[in-house]
Amino acid sequence: MCVLSDLLWTAPEILREEDDEELFQRGTKTGDIYSFAIVMQEIITRGAPYLMPECTSDEIIDKLRHPPPLLRPVIPKQSAPPDAVNLMRLCWSEYADLRPDFNEINEEFKQLQKGKKINIVDHMFNMLEKYSNHLEEMIKDRTEELNKEKKKTDELLSRMLPGSVAEQLKQGMPVDPEKFDQVTIYFSDIVGFTTISAYSEPIEIVDLLNDLYTAFDTTIDLYNVYKVETIGDAYMVVGGLPERIPDHAGEMATMALDLLHACGQFKIRHLPGVPLTLRIGLHTGPVVAGVVGMTMPRYCLFGDTVNTASRMESTSSGEFLYIFDTRDKQG
Repeated sequence: MCVLSDLLWTAPEILREEDDEELFQRGTKTGDIYSFAIVMQEIITRGAPYLMPECTSDEIIDKLRHPPPLLRPVIPKQSAPPDAVNLMRLCWSEYADLRPDFNEINEEFKQLQKGKKINIVDHMFNMLEKYSNHLEEMIKDRTEELNKEKKKTDELLSRMLPGSVAEQLKQGMPVDPEKFDQVTIYFSDIVGFTTISAYSEPIEIVDLLNDLYTAFDTTIDLYNVYKVETIGDAYMVVGGLPERIPDHAGEMATMALDLLHACGQFKIRHLPGVPLTLRIGLHTGPVVAGVVGMTMPRYCLFGDTVNTASRMESTSSGEFLYIFDTRDKQG
């Protein structure tokens, strides 16, 4: 008694003649071509006949016996060479007379092999190996591209958030607000920025701030501090979080002097004769820090320490005595 799962390689026209026991036993030449195509599909895709895990053997046989629709193996995209897929489709044609015979199949393999003598099975394995190697190269290239993009994303995230916080977010972990008993906060802005802006084009203001804060960013990299944000000409840095250090006040004070020196050496591109000075405020005390927002998360600080440092900056002495005239902008 034949088990239905053994009929998966049988041509549909033979399955439909289920009462003809002799036909089942004898088979046909065109039916053998169909069976060859199913075996070829198994070898190339390294899967079961028809690649339909959601259907049982009984269901597949029933669909083959009672079309429409016609049931044929589903070959995943890029899982087999196009020439091999085309040959399989010819071999499992619904019309038996349209199927090639083994001589034609052999000739097709010879053309694919460019005249080299090789049997059909070896050729199929060679094609499979060649295609697998090509896929491995593609996967390797895509993996390298993915790693490069991941590195860029990680670098960008580390600039927006502290490293430890960014790592928690990447792992899908919540970042709870945290209280810090002692930190030192730095605020600064440019003295006379409104006047400078009045004598500058918008693009020149962008260039000015970008040049200045790029120089500032390079300077603060020398210290164990975290840049919180820049808003317009305001620059905010904190020491003592997220990594708690005992000498945060000394770090911030030295950093502030270093930034003053960098500002004194800075030259405005479109106003090279205009001096640039900073107004700075520092204060030490407790704060609460946490990530705010989902679309564009920011690491924010809250507490009277922030307000006090901001007021010290805004009320500190800073004079801007340079007198502009039209010649200044012309250099």
